[in-house]
Amino acid sequence: MSISGIIHTGTSGLLASQTRIAVTSTNITNADTTGYTTKSAYQATTVVGGVGTGVTIVGIGNSVDKALMSEIMEATSSASYESTLYTYLNSVLNSLGSTSDGSAMEETMTELMSVLSDAITAGGDSSSLDDVLTALDSWTSTLNSASDAVQSAREAADEAIGETVDSINSILQELDDLNEQITRNAAMGSSTSDLEDSQRVLLEELSSYTDINYFTTSTGELQVYTDSGTALLTSSAKELEYTPVGGLTADITYDAGSGTGISGITINGVDVTSKLSGGSLGALIQTRDEDLPAIQDALDELATTIAETLNAVSNSYSAAPAPNSLTSDGAVTATDAFSGTGTLTVLTVDEDGTVTGSQDIDLSTMTTYQDVIDALDGVTGVSASLDGDGNLVISADDADSGVVLTGDGTVDSDGRGFSHHFGFNNVVSGTGAEDLAVTATLAEQGIPVATVATTTVGETALESGDTTGLQALWTALDDPMTFDAAGVMTSTEKSAIGQIAALIDEVADLTTAASDATDTAESLRDELTETFDNTYGVNVDEETAKLVSYEQSYQMASQVIVTARDMFDTLLGMVN
Repeated sequence: MSISGIIHTGTSGLLASQTRIAVTSTNITNADTTGYTTKSAYQATTVVGGVGTGVTIVGIGNSVDKALMSEIMEATSSASYESTLYTYLNSVLNSLGSTSDGSAMEETMTELMSVLSDAITAGGDSSSLDDVLTALDSWTSTLNSASDAVQSAREAADEAIGETVDSINSILQELDDLNEQITRNAAMGSSTSDLEDSQRVLLEELSSYTDINYFTTSTGELQVYTDSGTALLTSSAKELEYTPVGGLTADITYDAGSGTGISGITINGVDVTSKLSGGSLGALIQTRDEDLPAIQDALDELATTIAETLNAVSNSYSAAPAPNSLTSDGAVTATDAFSGTGTLTVLTVDEDGTVTGSQDIDLSTMTTYQDVIDALDGVTGVSASLDGDGNLVISADDADSGVVLTGDGTVDSDGRGFSHHFGFNNVVSGTGAEDLAVTATLAEQGIPVATVATTTVGETALESGDTTGLQALWTALDDPMTFDAAGVMTSTEKSAIGQIAALIDEVADLTTAASDATDTAESLRDELTETFDNTYGVNVDEETAKLVSYEQSYQMASQVIVTARDMFDTLLGMVN
């Protein structure tokens, strides 16, 4: 080999060592940089005419296990999904309380039964009945609060969906920008390894929001799809669009294609909500549209079943003294068809409960609600009409008299007794847990406490101190009632307190299961991440050892050049 060849060889070694020192130094500097992977400068021998003429750096980069990356992203998505489910279930559970530490629904129901018992002992005096009204109001308020907690959690999830969509769009745009840089560097023959690190970090973050699949084209361009195949990033980023509703209530739901209620997440106007599974976004959608509504359904079934049971009982009794007027719990349309059976007996009574008027109405002869109104208005000493809100009002003409409804008349449309059908003596009203409340007219009309003992004029229909109605209300709450399957609850027969406890325990079980699933998923994610870091992260000790080795190589290459120069100088001296 000629002296110039030796110098060329030494120079190539010098440059290669210099590059490897620079790469290794960069590795050590970025040891604590999130997502950074150890880079290597790949060295190869240069050969001319079958003879080695030095070394060259053929590339700088790393070789990351794609399968391991895929596993990490799947685990990240799963951990984020389970964690999000747990967060929202736990927030609802915290609002409901627990059966071990005490829950407001249980405590207020226990208090209601206690004051009912006290009122029975007190003979239904005004003070004890006021306590019953207060306890009823407290219990319905706890149901309202429980429903509010569920809907607040749904609203929070809906707002989080909007924020998550914005985060996804931001990541997709960053990935699109990286695509341009990576393809440009690749075309120029420059290293893309650091850009690929940034790309991998963004992909991992994206997987925490939703399940994804991705691949790299021959030009180095990254393409990203949802797990179901919807494109998120191809030649450009696809923008997701979503506007949170704000102020969710139980009746506002997501119904794909309906155009009402909660809108879908769209790409170019196409609803892709069902295509976005896994990750926190999938969990938020699941929470808002499935899990929390299932708890709401169970709360509604609890509320309506107990309300129906109490009202069925209360409408079989009368307040004592009887109220001057009875108002239906809800509007009536006079022209609607009516069908009933049996006999309704309308009584007027004085302040002592003595019957002053009694008249039977054959419900089977009625064909419209107007017929019912006319028949009631035709009772001696009684007037009946619809008020401004459409409620049916039955009043005694004598201001000192009261109105009492009794008999075996039933309405065919719902099989309820006449008074129950109209809700004249309802104690609670509402369509579910969200709006259940003490009936607006209850305080004025009085709690139905007494049995109608007779319908004969001149005899006492309502006995002073009679609390059979209160006893029936207490028994109705204490006895098993039939709850239909709804949301998270199966059909069952339980007492009011028993079903309340069962519902809270079920939510607690769901929350515990979500917590356990979160721990498992996060453990797997952390384990895979640790494996990746151990394999591809910077080991400072190893890199420091490499640095020493490369510095020695640099010194040796320098010595080769020095030696060649000395040889050259010696040769020149001999020639001269």
